[in-house]
Amino acid sequence: MRIDFRHFRNASWLGLGQVIQRGFGFLLAAVISRKLGAATLGEYSLFLAASQLMIAFIDSGSRYTGARLVARFPDAAHALIAPVQRMRVKLALAALAPLAVYAVFLSPEVRWWVVLYACSTLPYALRLDWWAWGAEKFSVMGLAPSLTSAISTCLAVLAILWRRDLWAWVLILGNGLGQGVTALWIKWRLRILPQMNSTELAQAIRAELHWRRIGIVGLAVILNQILQSSGIYVLGLLALPAVVGFYGGAYRLFYVILAGFYLILQAAYPAASRLRDGADRWRYGIVGLGLVLLAGAGGGLILYFLAPWLVAFVYGRNLLPAVPVLRALAWLLPLDMACSILATFLVAVSGEFYLLCALLLVLSSNILLCWLWRFQGALGAADAMIAAYAFFFALLFFLYRRHCLQLQPDQARSAAI
Repeated sequence: MRIDFRHFRNASWLGLGQVIQRGFGFLLAAVISRKLGAATLGEYSLFLAASQLMIAFIDSGSRYTGARLVARFPDAAHALIAPVQRMRVKLALAALAPLAVYAVFLSPEVRWWVVLYACSTLPYALRLDWWAWGAEKFSVMGLAPSLTSAISTCLAVLAILWRRDLWAWVLILGNGLGQGVTALWIKWRLRILPQMNSTELAQAIRAELHWRRIGIVGLAVILNQILQSSGIYVLGLLALPAVVGFYGGAYRLFYVILAGFYLILQAAYPAASRLRDGADRWRYGIVGLGLVLLAGAGGGLILYFLAPWLVAFVYGRNLLPAVPVLRALAWLLPLDMACSILATFLVAVSGEFYLLCALLLVLSSNILLCWLWRFQGALGAADAMIAAYAFFFALLFFLYRRHCLQLQPDQARSAAI
């Protein structure tokens, strides 16, 4: 099997953007932890969780479907912008209702801040990241998030240092401003020219953007985001803000290692979408799975031993109770990476329904475990994630193997004909 080094080059662009974005994110989290305390860091973790859920709603289906259409019809990509963007705006508005319902159950001190921060993410619906993804314009796709993070973080840090009582307002305004500026920057960089439509393209747009198809992909994306942030969501309802801060701070450090792996998956997604042979799908998936399990185990060991130093260096001694949580999450790393590659390959070959069913089962079990182990606080939420992802891995492996092998009889009949 020949290794396509374009994926690593593309991932390097995404990596550069992620380094800048995560750097600004850690700067803000460190300033909040040191200047405002663990409880305020917990509130900030809830802000981010709500914003990420809003982004998941907006991207639900439209991001993957739009990128898939651009990869299939690169010469007619301009015709895709209007229908996909209309879908993204509708999804953004629809996301406000569940976020408002969730906020009702939060403490009054943080409730409206969470809603306002989520609303400041609405301009994300106007961004063309999905077009850049499908067209493999990874330099644009990689640097765009760092621009948003730079604007919001710089404004928030200045507010914390000079007027602490205004930091939340400035953070909300900075996030909205950053999303809007980034949307304009992406459109300027892509310089998409008008192209001719075609009957095949029109049929593909109608089929791919149909609510039934978008609904399956969209629910899978939303449920995956809820699963990743389920510890923060559940602790936000059941625990004190400081406990949320311990878990959120540990999970942010855990996600740094995971984020680099996600970049490679994003870079490989357009190529994986072009695979048609079931044997190729299975072979590529298994080889990738073995590699990420080895890499995840090594990364987990490093994270486990460096946990005390990382927490003290980034957040200060205020967050030392987060060390056991980070060490528990280190065991989650190989499982999360394995599940991510299986889920990405499953979506790339139109196995969204299988993924949706698996996510429903895993998310339900994770919420149940979080509730049963709620008295263990942040450590209980981390243990629940490990158990849920072990179940998720078993389900995805079975479903991906079944989905790939289903193609073999059809291929045999086609060869005979």
